[in-house]
Amino acid sequence: QGTITTSTGGTGAAGSIIVNANTVELLSAGKLTSSSALEFPNAPPPSGSAGSVTIEGLAGSSSSAQTLTIDGPNSGIFTETQGTGIGGNINVATSQSTTLSNGATISASSTGTGNAGNISINGGQLLNMSDSSLKTQATQAGGGNIDIQAIQGVQMTSSTISTSVLGESGGGGNITIDPQYVLLQNSQILAQAFQGPGGNISITTNLLLQDANSVISASSQFGQNGTITIQSPINPAGGKIIPLSQKPLIATALLSQRCAALVGGEYSSFTVAGRDSLPAEPGGWLSSPLALATLPAGTRQEARGEGESPLLSLRQIAPPGFLTQAFAVESSAGCVS
Repeated sequence: QGTITTSTGGTGAAGSIIVNANTVELLSAGKLTSSSALEFPNAPPPSGSAGSVTIEGLAGSSSSAQTLTIDGPNSGIFTETQGTGIGGNINVATSQSTTLSNGATISASSTGTGNAGNISINGGQLLNMSDSSLKTQATQAGGGNIDIQAIQGVQMTSSTISTSVLGESGGGGNITIDPQYVLLQNSQILAQAFQGPGGNISITTNLLLQDANSVISASSQFGQNGTITIQSPINPAGGKIIPLSQKPLIATALLSQRCAALVGGEYSSFTVAGRDSLPAEPGGWLSSPLALATLPAGTRQEARGEGESPLLSLRQIAPPGFLTQAFAVESSAGCVS
């Protein structure tokens, strides 16, 4: 629940917040804020700009923090302007991961005539958002831009990345996302305006996956819609992901009835034999296994006279393209050939 804040209520700009650390955690309503706000009710609107908030590595702007974790409702990074000054920018640079969860927020807003600040996130290997938001918003002015980069991916679950403008003339901010993959589950990427033009959304990724409950939109309620540009060389089948059912499928239910193994107490068989049981060429002759079979004692005398040589028979399989089908209640046990 700790807070670090800078603010101005007059003509001067609010101070900047710079955090140099390997690990940054904002938990249980922990905040970093900078604002240009009214000093008291009915006070003249401040003309000073809100300060910026920057998270970087120990060596300064040339390096990145290792991880940033923001967790819990009201936890986050906030810049705001209520007057004519512009909103503060938010800059985050991590080398491993940036994680927002359980109601966490990164926000740059404007309720006055000054434009909202911009948000720049270099999430390292992964930007992971769960039940959280990353947004710029303006009531009377233009929305700020959001720029997101990640080496591996951007994963969003029940989360929102948005730039919005509620005023009559301001245009929605632009959103740029550039990772290896983007995964959206019940999430939104929005660049919206009221009467001004909607913002533009640009996504450059090797793979974009979104489920049926996710939305990517650049719209204006009464103005010109923005554009959505997605550059992805890999498009998944159907272009959607669908959560797996809680109940596993029953394999037998997927079988076609015409391929049922049992029909009226009879069964069909399909046998693939080795090379010794195939002719040299389709439709050719095949030597009978009788030539090599050892018959039970007594069978030889019954079939042939004493001392006679074993019979050698030849048989021909069905012509090429002719399908044979045998039905039997039980296997022909006891048949040698």
